[in-house]
This record gives sequence, structure tokens and C-alpha cells, in this order.
Amino acid sequence: MRTLLLLMAVSISAISCGPNSSPEKRMNIKNQELDQKVEVIFKQQKILRL
Repeated sequence: MRTLLLLMAVSISAISCGPNSSPEKRMNIKNQELDQKVEVIFKQQKILRL
């Protein structure tokens, strides 16, 4: 039973240590995605105004 718990703890910690696992990095990725969407919308507006 202890070995199973140890194995689960090690596997969970290994999975949660990804490059984008911190809240700040996830927030930065979301902000970048939103910035790209805003740029696309501005370009579409410029096209529609012409």
C-alpha cells in the first residue's frame, strides 16, 4: 500500500512539473492568445472599413 502511494505521489509530481504548469506561465499564454485574437479583429475591422 505504501509503495502504491509513493508511486502515485511521484507520478503526480512528475506530471505537474511541465513547462507551462505555473499559473503565471498559463496566464501569459492566455494573454498572448488574446492579443493575437485582438490583432485579428483589428485587421478585420480595417478591411471592413475600406
